[in-house]
Amino acid sequence: MHLAATAGTSGVVDRSGRVSVSTLIPGWTGLDLGGQVGRWFGCLGFAANDANLAAVAEHWRGSARHVEDLVYVLSGYRAGHGLLLDGRLRTGRTGSAGELGGLPLTGWEDASVMLSETGRDAEEIFQAARAGDEQALTVVDRLACGLARGASALVLVVDPELVVVGGGFSRGGELLLDRMRAHLAEMCLNPPEVALSTFGEESIALSAVRMALDHVEQERLDL
Repeated sequence: MHLAATAGTSGVVDRSGRVSVSTLIPGWTGLDLGGQVGRWFGCLGFAANDANLAAVAEHWRGSARHVEDLVYVLSGYRAGHGLLLDGRLRTGRTGSAGELGGLPLTGWEDASVMLSETGRDAEEIFQAARAGDEQALTVVDRLACGLARGASALVLVVDPELVVVGGGFSRGGELLLDRMRAHLAEMCLNPPEVALSTFGEESIALSAVRMALDHVEQERLDL
């Protein structure tokens, strides 16, 4: 029987499944996570960055099934992105290509500060905005502007067909996306479509299953 398991994690994960940098879980920096997963389950083990996995899931069976060039934005109290070009995930030389969220100029790191100032979490803000609360609507617009600013840097470089928004802030739905589209139109020469993630928080797990299946299928072919 051929078995494999994959873990998705925040941080920079190289092609071997080693976590080279982890800020949320500092003890994982330098960890061969793929090898550890294999030891946990007694099978082939793999690991990948969570935003990259989510991008693959959306292309496989989600909102990006119909496109080959995709930017996936992992939105929430932390931010990141996954990038597919010509239908292939692009993670860069060391796996660091998804770490745009760490650049202060993108505005992706402002969300947690902004929400703490309001004294409400994202879900409360979205609910209040849907009810017409002016302060909440202003916060949603600021969140959308921050997401658009980071996404626009990628859009202007790679000119994708689609931007998919996933993560916790995707719960804002079309209320958030409408404002994000408006801001992208101001920032980009040819703004792409913007869509919500099909799978939300399940996209990482779904793509982890796909990665494990890919390796099992390849091993069977090799045999």
